[in-house]
Amino acid sequence: HFEQTTETLSAFFQGTYHFSDDLRLTIGGRYTDDSKDVFRQSAHGEVTENHTIANLNPADVNSNFMATALGVAVQTPEYKDSYSESHFTPSVKLQYNVNNDMMFYFTAEEGFKAGGFNSDTAASEADMVFKDEEALGYELGMKSDFLDGEARLNVAIFHTTFENLQVTSWTGTGFSVGNAAESTTQGIEFDGVYLLNDYWTLSGSVSYLDSTYDDYMSGPCTADILVARKAASDTNQVCDLTGEKTPFAPEISASIFLDYETELTDSLMFSASLNINYSDDFFLDSDLDSNLMQEAFTKTNLRLTLTDLDDVWEVSLIGKNLTDEMTMSAGLDTPLVAGGYIGYTDAPRTITLQGTYNF
Repeated sequence: HFEQTTETLSAFFQGTYHFSDDLRLTIGGRYTDDSKDVFRQSAHGEVTENHTIANLNPADVNSNFMATALGVAVQTPEYKDSYSESHFTPSVKLQYNVNNDMMFYFTAEEGFKAGGFNSDTAASEADMVFKDEEALGYELGMKSDFLDGEARLNVAIFHTTFENLQVTSWTGTGFSVGNAAESTTQGIEFDGVYLLNDYWTLSGSVSYLDSTYDDYMSGPCTADILVARKAASDTNQVCDLTGEKTPFAPEISASIFLDYETELTDSLMFSASLNINYSDDFFLDSDLDSNLMQEAFTKTNLRLTLTDLDDVWEVSLIGKNLTDEMTMSAGLDTPLVAGGYIGYTDAPRTITLQGTYNF
């Protein structure tokens, strides 16, 4: 049984000052107060008069499993706790219009992700609480139109530092959230649109991402490292991931879209949309195990649509992952089986016929 109640109080303001018609400064801020209360108690096996109730350490997984197998009810001690935090997160944005078709901006702002409690039944009291995550981000960018509005190009350079970065790890019985010390995410993004003619539109985006742990001396270890340490009677369960990449952070990502639209008759519209998406390789688990790396891939999707111009009906033929790429969305070490892994696969090639009728 896990019950957590949260109360959040928040107030914010934002205002803009125009130095001139082309230069303006926007300043904002938000104050947030969070308080949380938690109650947890775990029971394995049915609690009846004929069963023995034993208070065990919730981290003693083997004892819990064995007691359940023998028909003995196991009930962990009650855990109650409270957690509170408050944050003021300011935001400053400076914008300058070079002309009607080009604008530059600079933004500096803080953000946070609230802390809380883990529900994993194997988590010890020391691991129940995870702290709030704080971020400080800077962004310099440009938004522009060209060729009399037929083309658009946007560019953004960003740099964000994280304190107490929240990281989810597999404990062997469930997922637990902890805090890494420091992390930095930085990179550059481009996106644009070009109207080829009255029927065709080409658009796309590309980004470079550098995301690393600046300080993470108590990071999780791969299964191979833990097995080797156990064989050497080493009880150390943490690894230093300082300077390593963060998971789910491909270095290069890109997308390209080609859209077509035309009126077939006075009452019928045809449209087609092709998009191709590329992702560089990235780690699937927080321990950065090379066996849990998703290799670079490209996926292609296509949508063909017939639409009634009176907005009464619409029919679409949708193809996703047309080249049938096999990719994973997450992965982890197999619990209780050294050397094994689990991967959660994304959808294979799918073809869908979709219809809409408005009454």
